[in-house]
Parts: sequence; C-alpha cells; structure tokens
Amino acid sequence: MARIIGEVSCVTEGRDTTTVVFPSAEVKVFLDASVEERARRRLLDFQKKNIAIDLETVKKELERRDLADCSRSVGALKKAPGAFVLDTTGLTIEQVAEKIYTLAKK
Repeated sequence: MARIIGEVSCVTEGRDTTTVVFPSAEVKVFLDASVEERARRRLLDFQKKNIAIDLETVKKELERRDLADCSRSVGALKKAPGAFVLDTTGLTIEQVAEKIYTLAKK
C-alpha cells in the first residue's frame, strides 16, 4: 500500500511500482511464478480470445520479455529492497489476494 497524500492510501501494481514510483511504500510485494505457470496462464488467456498459439511459443515469448524487462536501464523488473517475494505458482487469484491481504494487515 502506498500513501500518496496525507492519509490517502492505495494499492498499485506494475513492474517498477515499488522500485521507482513508490519506493517508500509501506507494503511491497514482488509477485513471481515459474515461466511454465505464467505460460500456461497466458495460453488460457489466448484461448479465451480464440487466438491460436502453442504453449512453447508463449513460453519463449515470456522468456524473451523477461530478459528485456530485467535489463532495462530505467524501470527494470527487480525486487525492491524490503519487498516480500510471493511465488504464485499453483495458486489461484483468490489465494494470492488472501496472502497479500494478510501481509498488508501485519
């Protein structure tokens, strides 16, 4: 949760949210999942949109994007100091939300 002005709080997400945009956020969570899990999730999204693509192609594209995101000179994908790493592999969106909510309550 980031405090923007005075007592106003918000929840945000994004590649550089806790490293660039809100580096002093009270709660920082770095969401992660195996490339296999992320490819499986992305493939389901494509299938729902009737986009024909295979799992291996999706996985290779994710690996290419990961490399580009991690090597950016500004706003690179990296864990912020003090961030909690949450591996979401095998978790439902509800389970992930519950874990984040539990962290924020502490």
